[in-house]
Formats: sequence, structure tokens, C-alpha cells
Amino acid sequence: MWDPLLHSDEENVRWCWLRAVEWGRWPIFLSQSIAPVLLAFLSVPVVILSFVGLNLLWALVRYRFVSRRLAELGFFIVLPKMLICARMAIYLYLQHDILKGAFALVWPALIFIIGVFPTVQIGVLQGKFMQALRLGDVWRARRDARREAFFQGMRHAVEPAQAPLVEGPQVESQSQQTTRWDEALQGVDFEAARSAVAYIFSVAADEARRQGAECYYKQEFADAAHAFMSNPCMQTAIQLLRVDASLLPAFEGSKPGGLSTG
Repeated sequence: MWDPLLHSDEENVRWCWLRAVEWGRWPIFLSQSIAPVLLAFLSVPVVILSFVGLNLLWALVRYRFVSRRLAELGFFIVLPKMLICARMAIYLYLQHDILKGAFALVWPALIFIIGVFPTVQIGVLQGKFMQALRLGDVWRARRDARREAFFQGMRHAVEPAQAPLVEGPQVESQSQQTTRWDEALQGVDFEAARSAVAYIFSVAADEARRQGAECYYKQEFADAAHAFMSNPCMQTAIQLLRVDASLLPAFEGSKPGGLSTG
């Protein structure tokens, strides 16, 4: 049993992130040790469709119900997955069922394909696990610190007399931009994206200070950035990207498996 009192805040945050990744697609995650065994009794399509269906049903409850005990149990169930997969692959091969044997062997890699949809908001689940560890105050403090650091970095969000360092060119109509950004933002974890955007601006501010300068932003950009940081969602993200499309990599990296979710 994970004891948060025996670990640092960083270790607890990391532990909660790992459990959040697993919990987001828990049936698929557990299937790494269960599916190879089921292949001895069921056909390959039945096993795949069963876990895909369970994963879709799980999406209805994963945010409403979070259990640290079940999450830890799942970790230990999956722990011997490689041994189980190897043994079942050998068994099925000896039973002259090479196809099933191959699926049993590669099942841990196959889950990344069959578990792609629906997407998971890792940041939301991570916060819930922090609360389950009774570290909600720590989680809120980290979130508020990131937000405060961002707003402090944006204190010069006014239109300066000289040319601003950040400008967002308008080259498309508003409707065209909305459609394009809506497609690009599908699957984004907006909580993770908020952290990524804050990090980008903290890096820009640090670089400016090293050069003895300050970052200036157009008022339009500052308003859009403040709106997104205060309420990270599809609508405010689109507004921000309309002003500065260069931030798109921060959102793309905030999709499941992206850099900002890791």
C-alpha cells in the first residue's frame, strides 16, 4: 500500500499520475494479464471486442469513481504480465494455435491500439487520486502556484509603444479558424495544456531576464491567455489559438501520450 507520508510531494504526484494513466483505461490496462489467458477459451475477435466494449463502458464511470485500493490492486495484477503472456504464447503454440499465440505474446503492445478511444483527461484523474491520498491541498497548491506564476509573468500584458514580441497574425476567417482548431484540439487534456502553456511563458520570461529584457504581449493575446488559464476548455483554447497559432504544439503535446501528459 502506497503511504504518502513516506514519500515526497513529487513522488506522490508521480504516483498519482501513473495511477491516473492506468485508471483512465482500466479494463484495457488489466487486460494485459487477463486477455492472454482468455485467448485459450475464446476467439481473438471476441476477446478484443470484449475489452473494447468494457473500456467504452468504463468511460462512463472513471471520473465519478476513483479508488486508490483498486488502482493498486490493478498494478499488482498487471505486474506479472510478461510472464503470463510468454507462458500463454508457448501453451497456445503447443496447441497448434499460432495466431492466438502471437496475439497472447504481443497483447501488452496491442492495448495501445485498441485502447485509443475514448480519450482520457489525465490531469483530472490525477487530481482525484491526489484527493484520495488526502493530498488535495498539495495538488491545489501546485495548480495555484502554476497559475499564479503565469499571471505574474503576464503582468506586462499591455500594448507597448514598440513592436510586441508576440503577435498573432489573422490570416483566416473566424469560422475557418474555429473549424480548424476544433479538429486539432480533439482529445486534448486541457488541464495539462494549461500547465504546458504556463511553462512556455515561464521559459520565455526566464530567457528575457537572462538577456536583461522583459516580455511584452498584445492586449488581445493577454486577454485570450487569461481566459484560457482561468477556464481551460475547447472554447477558450480556440480563442487563444486564433490569436497565436504558435501555441498549437503545447496543445498537441497535451493529448494522451503526449509530452505534456507525461
